[in-house]
Amino acid sequence: MFSVLLEAFRQIQGRIIQNDYKACITAADAINDRETHCSIVELAKQERELRVAKLNHQIENLNLTYDHTRRDDARAVAVDVHLPIDSSHAAKTLMDYIFIAPTAPDKDGEVKITTVPIKDYLRDRTPDLVD
Repeated sequence: MFSVLLEAFRQIQGRIIQNDYKACITAADAINDRETHCSIVELAKQERELRVAKLNHQIENLNLTYDHTRRDDARAVAVDVHLPIDSSHAAKTLMDYIFIAPTAPDKDGEVKITTVPIKDYLRDRTPDLVD
């Protein structure tokens, strides 16, 4: 289950990073000055690269923490259980899930719920560093 949670974290954060990048590029496209436009695009690429690197580092730290905690727990109960983190299997499993999300309030102010297949929302990989 940890693999699925970790994969969901990676994909949601990847989507946020990519959406922010696209928003910066869209904003840059509205600027007429070529030099300023190019500077903004370059800064947006650098920011995305740094955020992806930070995300990868966070995931590595979570993997290490899980591994050490699992080993400590196994040692405490004298049972050796090896449960590797399989991100590709977790990604496939995650695509069968659905989000249950609130909708915008209707004219009476009532908020309902809707379901969204997770595959319609999440990325299946971390954003590329270069377009």
